Amino acid sequence: MHSTGAHQPFAARREQPERDVIAFSGCGWMLPYHIGVAHGLVAAGRIRQFTRFAGASGGSLIGAYLACAIDPETVLEAHLYQSEICRQEGTWWKLRRLLEHMMDETLPHNAHIKCSGRLSVAMTRLWPRPRLRPVFVSHFPERQDLINALLSSCMVPGYLDAALISRFRDWYVIDGGTWQLVPRIAGAVKVCPFQAPFPRSQGVKLDISPELTPDFPYTKRELWSLCYNPADMTTAREIHNWGLKAANVWLDTSDKGRPRCTTNAASRWPSGIPRVGTAPIPTPPQGPPAAPSANPGAGSSRPNIISHLTPK
Repeated sequence: MHSTGAHQPFAARREQPERDVIAFSGCGWMLPYHIGVAHGLVAAGRIRQFTRFAGASGGSLIGAYLACAIDPETVLEAHLYQSEICRQEGTWWKLRRLLEHMMDETLPHNAHIKCSGRLSVAMTRLWPRPRLRPVFVSHFPERQDLINALLSSCMVPGYLDAALISRFRDWYVIDGGTWQLVPRIAGAVKVCPFQAPFPRSQGVKLDISPELTPDFPYTKRELWSLCYNPADMTTAREIHNWGLKAANVWLDTSDKGRPRCTTNAASRWPSGIPRVGTAPIPTPPQGPPAAPSANPGAGSSRPNIISHLTPK
């Protein structure tokens, strides 16, 4: 995220929008918390046309979807559907294939263009020139290159698939949150679904986290379990709502919050994209999960996109 202002006339530099970056931490299956935060920020008009994003591991996913102006409700429904598949069929060594298919079905054809220069994806480089801090990739020549970057950022060794490392371009890398759970970007709004002590031990001061909601019900042990094991639909929606609540608290109390929101959020969200609040989040089905059908989207209240998420 380097400025090119030094090469432009002073008057032109003065008219450039202010630096505005939102950095999402690694999160695993706590992704609904990030989605809830995004939900609140979008609804309030806090995501502006020049807002940029950074993310490590699962945080890079929500950053990509926001950069592509994908409605958070759609992201939540896709996540819930993937969670149900993994709860029924298992997660270890299978997640890469499922995650890649989900992104291939949900990201727009020009996602790499939308994300280039607006999204910074963190990954930990092992070779060449190993580093004890993440490297950031911000430009993606092709759509598949963007998807590969996101998968590499999520590469928890032995969990995403059976491999211990991931190859990205000419690098060998692992999860972007290995050394720094939260991307350290000066001035960024830092978002994390875990209580502050662990990120703080890495020298990071969080802006949006469970610390903003003292009645947050999950213990640290429960959070780490939820990080590696997909929650049921009721719990996932509850986690989403806690992220939404924390975002609203931050918006009301931070000078980076409401004062920077647009007066008309709808006018800033690209036309043709469903906006937060246009439809209620469906309630979870009652009773045990139904057996998978040949057409998972049939008879469902989920968006049509969900019916295509099961890999062939």
